[in-house]
Amino acid sequence: MRSRYQLDVRVSYIWMLVLVASLVLGCQGYQPHDYQSSFSSHENELVFDASKRDRNLTLHFGSAQGKAEADLNGATVKGVVYVERLIKPGSVKGMGFMLDESYMGWSGKAPYDYPIGDGMLDTTQLADGPHSLHFTERKWNDDRVWNTIHFTVDNGSLVGVPGNPGTPPPTSPGPGIGLSKCSKFFPGNYVRATDDSTRNVDGLATLNYILSQDLTNFVGVAYQFMWGDVESSPGKYNFAELDEVLKRVKARGKKVILKFQDRTFWTGCNSKFVPSYVDILGPRPGGNQKFCTARVWEKETVDHKIRVLKAIVGRYHKDPDFIGILLEETALAVDKSYPTYSDKVYIDSLIRVVQELHSAYPAVILNQGINWMTKADHLRLAEALDKMGGGGGLNWPDSVPGNRSKWHWYDTGKSYNNKLMLMPNAQTPFIKPEETGAIYDMLVNDIGAHAIVWNSNHQSQKRYFVDNVIPEVNKRKGYIKNTTCPY
Repeated sequence: MRSRYQLDVRVSYIWMLVLVASLVLGCQGYQPHDYQSSFSSHENELVFDASKRDRNLTLHFGSAQGKAEADLNGATVKGVVYVERLIKPGSVKGMGFMLDESYMGWSGKAPYDYPIGDGMLDTTQLADGPHSLHFTERKWNDDRVWNTIHFTVDNGSLVGVPGNPGTPPPTSPGPGIGLSKCSKFFPGNYVRATDDSTRNVDGLATLNYILSQDLTNFVGVAYQFMWGDVESSPGKYNFAELDEVLKRVKARGKKVILKFQDRTFWTGCNSKFVPSYVDILGPRPGGNQKFCTARVWEKETVDHKIRVLKAIVGRYHKDPDFIGILLEETALAVDKSYPTYSDKVYIDSLIRVVQELHSAYPAVILNQGINWMTKADHLRLAEALDKMGGGGGLNWPDSVPGNRSKWHWYDTGKSYNNKLMLMPNAQTPFIKPEETGAIYDMLVNDIGAHAIVWNSNHQSQKRYFVDNVIPEVNKRKGYIKNTTCPY
């Protein structure tokens, strides 16, 4: 497939003439880019053929959805703007988008708008100055035409467009992180803070408790939150809590990785662990009614999940202290006889999530949980993460020395500790506080983990973190044997 789109010398020469003409026409600040390489993994959506460029393809923008009235090309914008290709619904199959050097996704039906945040482009996440938006329009005969438009971001001290629901984070992201594969790789010890409104668990209170302790030998915090706590309806987000998490953790000089929860093991299907529009599934008949999961194997639910995760990562990816996302374990306590479910479709959906997120934000760590599926399923996930060429990772919820030889996902992790960021959790349901040292030895010296995520409490000992974890980590001075970036 790749050779099909390779430009020969003649076409490359034409492209250079087009580029020079663009500069002459006033597209200042534009830097040449190897589009063919950028889109090599998105050939079905985006084709940048110099012979098929159409300058009549334009994008429009406005301050609110449905009000895209002004031409974006050459415009100066601020805050959050709605971006759309104004075209008759159904006249094309869809459109693909690339912002600067990052693939942003595909808009497959009208309105043909920017594919993140329901068409809303948050310019507060971009540096002030010139930017480029490249887009391909796919015709019904499968022909494709494309164009590049240039716009300038000038937020300055402003905080959004009047009447716009978007506001920038309270912390400055600074100049941002480049696309280095290892720019967000930070090995070491982390501690988990959990927020869950369905159980009345106050994550910020837990975070304050953690940050008040001796964290000398800890690298950062893993903050766990429910999907339903950041989104109430499609595209309506509340990032206030996550903004506060970043602010508080950064003040202690630590890193943040966010853990996204799309299921509950505690409060069942009647709880609001996901927004009400998300389809869910409970346990098999006679199963534990505390368990419930979003149908993350169904395309519509996966589409929503990807959109929400892109909104979250898009908000924080330029912050040098935000390293990525921990994705939930593979275990599903649901009725697997449900008509739409199969293990293969489920694993395929998990792979699609990480691939699309990586395409949009290649420097961000995407750490997938594994447990209680077949070894072949886990290996297929790991291989897909590895093939992304950077940013992939594996974790699991429970690290139990007594089950080292029984739970095959430990060996899967070990076999990929030189290819993926290995970041297992040391959760507490299966372990005893006095096993903390043995857990440390198993994960660091045997399995070769790059990082450990410790619990902040234990069911039998509320001071577990203070009395067991911190002393063990300090005794070893935070030692991690495997600190080489695996990408």
